Amino acid sequence: MKQITRDEYYERILNVINHIHKNLDRQLPLEELAGVANFSRYHFHRIFKGIVGENLAEYVRRVKLQRAAQKLILTEKKVTEIAFEAGYDSLESFIRAFQSKFFITPNNYRKSYRNSKDQISQINDYNLRTGGVAAMEVRIVKMPAIKVAYSRHRGPYEMCGPAWDRLCCWAVENRQMNGDTRYFGLCYDDPDVTPPDDIRYDACISISNEVEASDDIEIGEIGGGDYAVVLHKGPLNDLYFTYSQVYGKWLPDSGREIKDLPGIDEYLNNPDDTPPNEIKVMIHIPLL
Repeated sequence: MKQITRDEYYERILNVINHIHKNLDRQLPLEELAGVANFSRYHFHRIFKGIVGENLAEYVRRVKLQRAAQKLILTEKKVTEIAFEAGYDSLESFIRAFQSKFFITPNNYRKSYRNSKDQISQINDYNLRTGGVAAMEVRIVKMPAIKVAYSRHRGPYEMCGPAWDRLCCWAVENRQMNGDTRYFGLCYDDPDVTPPDDIRYDACISISNEVEASDDIEIGEIGGGDYAVVLHKGPLNDLYFTYSQVYGKWLPDSGREIKDLPGIDEYLNNPDDTPPNEIKVMIHIPLL
């Protein structure tokens, strides 16, 4: 069993933050940052968001705007030049983003805060989330391998309905659905960092009989081993919040690390005919 301390989790995230600050003038691929943190790319972004309190794109955008604010005061660079250095394609988009954060245009910011260095936003405020997350019951369970039939969906998670329709029709035709059937969703990609059309999701049901795959349905296995398990109750759109609690609060205190495998959502009731606040999903996160 792999052990890792809370301090190690925070040190890894601080290494990433320092790396971001030193390389703000170039693109920073997710794979590179996950490597700096020595975390699986499957889970790095959620760990970062859970601990820091904002996702990578939000964090990078914020510190670039803060650095731009510093340049407006401390340099004579034109606003257009500062906008391009901050990664914006046009002056107009930079002005909109700047106003959204500082409630003032870049030119007026420069005029108002010239020679007032104490007013400059500091970009070394890492804002690590060390508390304030609601308590939850997370259990570590040893789960056996589960044979499944699955249908692959590619696209936004909320549009996975046709994959479930295909799978359930196949299951009925092949007598693979009964009172013991379990329903799983394998979520391979984080929608915060993956283009919508590239998101991958497998709709899965447990099977016990020998059965062959078809054109639309594959046969596979959910691997056994240790899993962190937590119950989510409420709308599916709020699953991200439960994941953030697990990754940001429970995981650093757990002493465990996560396998380089996707998380698994087990649907305990049918989201299609259950009131949103009564939907129950058991989240399974694979552990080393």
